Amino acid sequence: MNLEIVNAGQVNYEQLHFGWFLVDWCNYKCTYCSVANRLRDTYSKEESHSKYKLVLERLDRIDSSFDMDIYGGEPTLHPNFNEILERLSNNKFCRSIEVKTNLSRSVDFYKNMFTHDKISISASYHFEYHSQAFIDKCIALKDSNFSCHISMPDQQEHWDTALALIQTFNCNSVQYDCNILFSTDAYKTNYTPEFYQTFKHALKDTGPKYPYQFNDGTVSNLSVYQIKQQGLDNFNNYKCTAVMYEINTEGDIKNMCTGKVLPLLFKKEDTHKTVKCPLTSCSCDVMFNFYKEKQYDN
Repeated sequence: MNLEIVNAGQVNYEQLHFGWFLVDWCNYKCTYCSVANRLRDTYSKEESHSKYKLVLERLDRIDSSFDMDIYGGEPTLHPNFNEILERLSNNKFCRSIEVKTNLSRSVDFYKNMFTHDKISISASYHFEYHSQAFIDKCIALKDSNFSCHISMPDQQEHWDTALALIQTFNCNSVQYDCNILFSTDAYKTNYTPEFYQTFKHALKDTGPKYPYQFNDGTVSNLSVYQIKQQGLDNFNNYKCTAVMYEINTEGDIKNMCTGKVLPLLFKKEDTHKTVKCPLTSCSCDVMFNFYKEKQYDN
């Protein structure tokens, strides 16, 4: 019997997610950046920031609980960044706000962000920009609503540095998780068996697990690294309730799986639609929560 995924994800999962790309410039230029194709070469305060008020007004009219991830580029560069956090914090349907940042601003800047318990920081560690200053900031912020998202290097030359970072975080009680990079058009990841052996303890112990049921009757709860290692991230043509949406710098809101743009005023029936998966892999961890079911020909 060829092993097939019958279904995966959480049954009746309905939590709405937004990923808001506040700015289209970053002070880092990571070779593996998942959004490199949308970033500008230069930063402009005049361009692409004026639509944020319309986005906030649209979100104020929403009728479903949602989680918000704030991205960039580097999102803290947005000239109205603090105003956006305040408005989202006051939105009764906004359950959480997670700011994805490379932690290049000052410690005081980040400490001043914690004005509401909805707000958390996920600092992205980039091995191409390793520095002691980054580590010191993580330790300084560890007692806040803070964690570090370690982008795991597939290149062996960075493995010792990554192992030392993990040890430092463990010794200093810094919350972290290990992020297996996704391939992009410009960068194809190459995680070897040696990589998984080297980092098996770190990868095993961090991050959520996602339920899988197979056609031989077995059920497993798998971490992202297990899913990627075993090639279990392709749900093309599966039935799926895709509830993650991208907000771009122009204020458009579109489904991250299908690319379909939401109407100006949208409700739950617009955001919670079951679709046939058009992708060949899930592009972020949240998508592994979505309930996916294989469709068989009659």
